[in-house]
Amino acid sequence: MELVAAAEYLHQNRLTHGATGNISARDGDTFMISPTGKSLDVLEESDFARMDFFGNVLSQAQPSKEYLIHQKIYQARPDIHAIVHTHSTFATALSCLADIDLDDAVLPLTAYFSLTFAPVPIVPYYPPGDERLALGAAQVIERSPVLILRNHGPVVGAANLRSAVDKLEELEHAAQVNLLVRNQAYVTTKAAK
Repeated sequence: MELVAAAEYLHQNRLTHGATGNISARDGDTFMISPTGKSLDVLEESDFARMDFFGNVLSQAQPSKEYLIHQKIYQARPDIHAIVHTHSTFATALSCLADIDLDDAVLPLTAYFSLTFAPVPIVPYYPPGDERLALGAAQVIERSPVLILRNHGPVVGAANLRSAVDKLEELEHAAQVNLLVRNQAYVTTKAAK
């Protein structure tokens, strides 16, 4: 199953850790989503819950507590067939910076990333599983298939799982570069004083 392989890849490449993160894939008028509380590197096909776009669980397996983000994005964007949400280190670190302006709702990133995916909207903070978080993600996903949840982590939607994972990796790299530049600018400013 492609979802199992993608989940394992995300964990092995340190794009998620422990039992964090969740992934899903559209399957006709339903979607399959990973469960809560289980590391992505040990998932089996039977661990994935099947849901409809109204939030009904159609399987024995139980979905991630953040299923609402996936559900609302699939409702808002019929062209998105896969969603990856992680707490990857660098994108999550950027999501916690107070100077990232929510009014502009654009994360400053590298030129290549900006040409490919910009803007990267930032969704205001709400606790995981909160419907307001899911509604915020669905609202900004219409502008960009790549977004960041404030103090939480990235969410990427794409036409397929491979593309979603690729976009997540590119976002993580751009976030790492952004943080390195910010750190250097801070060091330079401190040295000048």
